[in-house]
Amino acid sequence: PVDTALPLARLPPVPDHSSDFPNGIQYFYQQATASLTRKVKLSEAIRLELNASYDVLDFAQNAPANTFTSRSDREDHLISRNLIRWEPQNSNIKAAFGYEFRHNRIGMRSLEKGDRDHQAILIVSGRVAPWTILNHAILSEVNWKPREDLAFFAGGRVDFHEHASISLSPRLAVTKDLGNN
Repeated sequence: PVDTALPLARLPPVPDHSSDFPNGIQYFYQQATASLTRKVKLSEAIRLELNASYDVLDFAQNAPANTFTSRSDREDHLISRNLIRWEPQNSNIKAAFGYEFRHNRIGMRSLEKGDRDHQAILIVSGRVAPWTILNHAILSEVNWKPREDLAFFAGGRVDFHEHASISLSPRLAVTKDLGNN
């Protein structure tokens, strides 16, 4: 816990507005991640990379009960990213193509605070139940290094969200090594 001393509140808290709290606020944050990666060599130039991870992000905030209440939230993220890499030896071109899956569970009770004061900041509209977000993505990239001091990168991803429209994220970069500059 971190205590943050703030001056006395001048106005009562109002939703969507900030306010100072007397006697300070305590913040708690913790994260745990478990990840597994498996690399499979399919040929001299082709490698398959399989990755799965599970992340827990936990946040809690305590404020004096006479001024405001506390809030706590936890997010769990299950992520799987699978890539096929093409990296031939003695070639200045490398490429990758992959698929990513995400399942996010958001708005759960904090591990730190348990059932106490869960999402009390939303007390005006009532308790909000936890919800999930599913996301799929296709991604690819190509790296080309025609000279030792010059490299080109092109890539991008297409995301398919459960609660939003399809999004395209292209990426393009050119890098030039300027020596000691």
